[in-house]
Amino acid sequence: MKISVIVVNYNGKNYLGACLDSVLASRYPNFEVVVVENASTDGSWKWLRSKYEGKRRIKLVKARTNLFFAGGCNLGGEKATGEWLVFLNPDTVVKKNWLSELSKQAGKDKKQLLQPKILSARIKGVIDNAGGRYVFPGFGVGVGRGEKDHGQYDGIRKTDFANGTCLMMRKEFFEKVGKFDEYFRFFYEDVDLNLRARKMGGRAVVVGTSEIEHLGGVSFKENVVADGVRYYVRRNRLLTVRKNYVGLEKLLRLGMLFVGYLFLPRVRVSLRAMRAVLRHY
Repeated sequence: MKISVIVVNYNGKNYLGACLDSVLASRYPNFEVVVVENASTDGSWKWLRSKYEGKRRIKLVKARTNLFFAGGCNLGGEKATGEWLVFLNPDTVVKKNWLSELSKQAGKDKKQLLQPKILSARIKGVIDNAGGRYVFPGFGVGVGRGEKDHGQYDGIRKTDFANGTCLMMRKEFFEKVGKFDEYFRFFYEDVDLNLRARKMGGRAVVVGTSEIEHLGGVSFKENVVADGVRYYVRRNRLLTVRKNYVGLEKLLRLGMLFVGYLFLPRVRVSLRAMRAVLRHY
């Protein structure tokens, strides 16, 4: 089974090399790495070409404009030749057996959305997340976040959603589900994908024997201002509900989110997010 690891880069030259070098050191025998250079302004493309162009397993793809995370992942998926796709954040470092462990579980069900156990790269032995919990009325929460890792999540576990930090999915199923919704740009695009996949028989699974480390939000902190982060998080929570629920449940979820947003700091950001959702869907 061939696997394509897709890494979308935007101004990540300072940490991208550690990610790519760790992926290239993976023990799994049959994989490629598709690097989508998302119109960076930090010299990433020149650096990538000088270090990785022509290197075995590496495929460099240059986007004409910044497609953001969702669009960059979709472009990488189009260029990938693997049967399975792994969408991996550039501010991660993987363990050598991470891909082998994911592949073992992938072979059991073609409609799985898989993720490894994700550890913090900042605090040794602390969990970033071991899956995602989707909490009423529409909040995505990392399972185990901040806990000390003592093997409590080392098994194979079902979860509400597989986290976009590292998400593995069969290419055929990814395309059938409709890929990432590019209107999201970033934040909750993974929750939306999981919910759409679930309607088509998909299930999210955490493979606790596969491990990676994650710096956590480095790209967003460096490239998106604080109000921009607030806006996309708040807007995309609403979008996820509006797209994936119907009837009374949809109205109840949206209503509770709307009311809650009015009590959050920067209420103008909340109002802007609400208007965007009402206009778009």
